[in-house]
Amino acid sequence: MIDTHCHILPHLDDGPDSWDESLLMAKMAAEDGITAIIATPHYKNGIYETKKSQILEKVAQLNELLVNQEIPIKIFPGSEIHFYDGLLKDLTGDSLVTLNSSSYLLLEFPNSIRISTEIENVIFQIQLKGYLPIIAHVERCFYFYHHIDLLEEWHQRGIETQLTSASLSGLFGQEIKNFAIKVLKRGIIDYLVTDAHSVSKYGRKPILSEGVQKASQVIGQQEALNLVTTNPKKIIKNNDKE
Repeated sequence: MIDTHCHILPHLDDGPDSWDESLLMAKMAAEDGITAIIATPHYKNGIYETKKSQILEKVAQLNELLVNQEIPIKIFPGSEIHFYDGLLKDLTGDSLVTLNSSSYLLLEFPNSIRISTEIENVIFQIQLKGYLPIIAHVERCFYFYHHIDLLEEWHQRGIETQLTSASLSGLFGQEIKNFAIKVLKRGIIDYLVTDAHSVSKYGRKPILSEGVQKASQVIGQQEALNLVTTNPKKIIKNNDKE
């Protein structure tokens, strides 16, 4: 399995605060059957503005530690980019870290955001620049609860989505769990992710197997496995989903 959203790098955001904890997260993930993780520290969320050089350096350091500790998992660079003014301008530079330095861009909306015409235009401009937007944890963006048709329309236009594994377990409450099941049934989820921050914090551990099991009950085993195998592999290889 491949996790395309995980806060595993230390000292960058609200993820682990030590290399030891990062290694514990990696060990837990490997034991769960995860073979690769895209590290996605927060960027531009009003608190963290992690530099590209910091992310690349820590990914290299963590991979070296994993080899030394014989933990069979590979870390790839990425970031969870908060939707902000100036995003389009920054895409023309070299400051943003896409998922594995590919054309896939992980975007995070505030939970309470209202999708305006201006926001939609920015999303489509991102696509015109050759990037493939992926919306993080759509089940926790409450605007989509009453505008699921918009999410479906975006999906048809090539805008992809992530679903947090723990949402299917009810970690964030029954309402979010119900909506997570709803979007799964609609066929508008492309990736199942951990969005893990530690081995215990908020219960969001680097575990995918439980989410896969629960998703299998909704969309079938093969479709659930695609969310953590076939689809993520295309990010690693920087290929479009077929």
